[in-house]
Amino acid sequence: MRGGVQVVYGNNNWATSVQGVTPDYMTNSRLHNVIRSVFTTQDVDAAAKTAVLGETVARNLFGDSDPPVRWLSLKMFPFTVAGVLTPKGQSPTGQDQDDVILLPISTATQKVLGANKANAKRLVR
Repeated sequence: MRGGVQVVYGNNNWATSVQGVTPDYMTNSRLHNVIRSVFTTQDVDAAAKTAVLGETVARNLFGDSDPPVRWLSLKMFPFTVAGVLTPKGQSPTGQDQDDVILLPISTATQKVLGANKANAKRLVR
């Protein structure tokens, strides 16, 4: 599940894409090797407000500071930054692969991207 979102930290804000994923995506995807902690199955079950940031998002919000255990705002909800993805650079088509935020699928559907709870439960199963 994907969509666009404005993310805010202090006086900094950034328009980026958000993807709702499962913890399996994090371990099975060659494109997203996390260099810090990631969210868990419990985060998916609870629709936790936990985010994993791409390097472009982290740099634009936090500069050169280390972002873990910081809060940012998505759709007026405070989110904990659980980690930062290993930088990937541009895709062959020129898209910045580091300009993304990953959230637990249930969080993305219920709190950020606006899907109703019935659809969110169906997607999580």
